[in-house]
Amino acid sequence: MNFEIDQIPVRNTESYFDEEKKIYVLKMYHKGLNHKLAQKFFKKPKYSNIKLDELGSLVWKNINGTNTIEDIAKIIDEKYGQAADPLYKRLFKYLILLEKNKFIVIKKD
Repeated sequence: MNFEIDQIPVRNTESYFDEEKKIYVLKMYHKGLNHKLAQKFFKKPKYSNIKLDELGSLVWKNINGTNTIEDIAKIIDEKYGQAADPLYKRLFKYLILLEKNKFIVIKKD
């Protein structure tokens, strides 16, 4: 997927904020026949918790359905400055990963 900076990412999964660790945790549901069989016969969980780091949590917090990718990049730049460089390259890779795992969708105008 090629993102444009004016596109809007939208959350597509459940999450919660871990107050103690100050990070977001995403729920990754295990679907499909193999997962259903593993859940039934091997007592595997229906979902896994994916813990985001500090930067990932900042991005997730600001994926609110109204912020564009550019808005999120500006927020990261304000907090981390040069420590986040190369900012757009890293942000796009992260968003691609989130989209690939169906944690987000990109609003199409």
